Amino acid sequence: MGKMYRISGTYCASLTPFMEDYSINKKLLLEHCNNLLSQNIDGIAIFGTTGEANSLSIEEKLDAINFLIDNKIDSKKLLPGTGLNSIKDTVFFTKAVAKINVKAVLVLPPTYYKNISSEGLIDYYVRVIEEVGETNLHYLLYHFPQMSSVNIDLNIIEKLLYKYPENIVGIKDSSGDIDRMFKTIKYFDNLAVFCGHDSLALKVCKRGGASFDFSRRSSLLD
Repeated sequence: MGKMYRISGTYCASLTPFMEDYSINKKLLLEHCNNLLSQNIDGIAIFGTTGEANSLSIEEKLDAINFLIDNKIDSKKLLPGTGLNSIKDTVFFTKAVAKINVKAVLVLPPTYYKNISSEGLIDYYVRVIEEVGETNLHYLLYHFPQMSSVNIDLNIIEKLLYKYPENIVGIKDSSGDIDRMFKTIKYFDNLAVFCGHDSLALKVCKRGGASFDFSRRSSLLD
């Protein structure tokens, strides 16, 4: 096995500005992303929860990402959220951003139907990774049970890491459960644990977390 890939740093979750007709204001988005990057962060988590990803179509999101890259935003600075309720949509979107050489992808589990079994969640991620088929693409799991009502427990993480040690490189944990984050850091040496809860980020970082994720501090007014 080759050298294990490690991801770390400060990734700020961007907002998504809208026009009056609810289309993305790409010009303002570009200004916003450039402003964030000017503050010495390592990259931008684009079209996650803060970016209202589930309010937008795949086509709109891809168009905006390509607009940013065409306007000199480094694709390696982007960490797009690609997890959707439809496996086919998740695969399609993830394949598309993989081709433009993004840093990694942040994959929320399917959220509409509740009480998903651990086996079902593992199968979801396995199918996404297998069908995307990009051996060098890196994935971050997205644990946000307050919004998704879906729990990515340690058993799921363990089985996915065992199967895809070169692909599953991290998790963004927005649960607010600091004991769970500490356990994740302790049990999985090769997994980057990003804290998505601002008030806990420093404590998690001091215990071995990957770094901070200031998901609620990005502002179009900065």
